[in-house]
Amino acid sequence: MSMSKAWRTRRAKKAVKTRKEREFHERLSEISKREVGARRKIQGMVADRLKKWWKQEYLEGRPSRPIPIKCIVCGEKERLGLATHHIDPKTKRGDKRYNTFENRAPLCGTCHNIITYKKSKKPEDILNAIESRHSSALKQGLLD
Repeated sequence: MSMSKAWRTRRAKKAVKTRKEREFHERLSEISKREVGARRKIQGMVADRLKKWWKQEYLEGRPSRPIPIKCIVCGEKERLGLATHHIDPKTKRGDKRYNTFENRAPLCGTCHNIITYKKSKKPEDILNAIESRHSSALKQGLLD
């Protein structure tokens, strides 16, 4: 009798533990869904600016597509290379437009991290940070 009670107790403890873990993971997944949604909103707001700058810098008036050598936001040339940022957040990996030249913009690590990972309660703050980096690069003559 004592063996069966002990077995039931261990099983009950395990069931409680797994239920608590499941509830914890459900809360985490809700938080991560909100965070991903907020990041997509920010990337959607920034996408219009990036498309405009990318079009001005490389897509208009050039017969061939040169290899980008600087960030389209701040004009920084990195020794370690530029990060490729997919401009349109709505396109998914399987989509034909995902890896097109028009959808992949070169960004330095700083600008890419600001757009992709920076947390802010107001998405406009991130948009303002990117625009200020771009305007200061224009004033310094880093962008043609």
